[in-house]
Amino acid sequence: MRCACLVHPRLPWHVDVPVHDRLLTLFDIFWALYATLHEPLTEADLYNILMDDQTRSRVAAACQARCQTDEERAEGARRVDFLVGEVVMKRMRPVEGGLWEICTRRPDGDATDEFRGVGRCSALG
Repeated sequence: MRCACLVHPRLPWHVDVPVHDRLLTLFDIFWALYATLHEPLTEADLYNILMDDQTRSRVAAACQARCQTDEERAEGARRVDFLVGEVVMKRMRPVEGGLWEICTRRPDGDATDEFRGVGRCSALG
């Protein structure tokens, strides 16, 4: 089985989307994104060569902003918190190496420039 590989400038990993019978459906894309971004964060997610203290602080703040109940706060940070509130997908675009970049923005439409590629597609490709 082949996979389509999705990337985002804020995510320190890629999202593999299985391709069945040479078909890639929207369901496959959205399910893979949901399943990947819903996973709880691990030590390896937070403490790797791509993460610094400032980025870890942004992820923690995003978790606090996302969690509305004590139950959600008890579950802790999830991979979606790496997007730091930019959870609306604008589009996907092909980039070098056969990858697809996920372009996102905040739900309110505002884009911030605190990070490369935020609120629009990055300079990849």
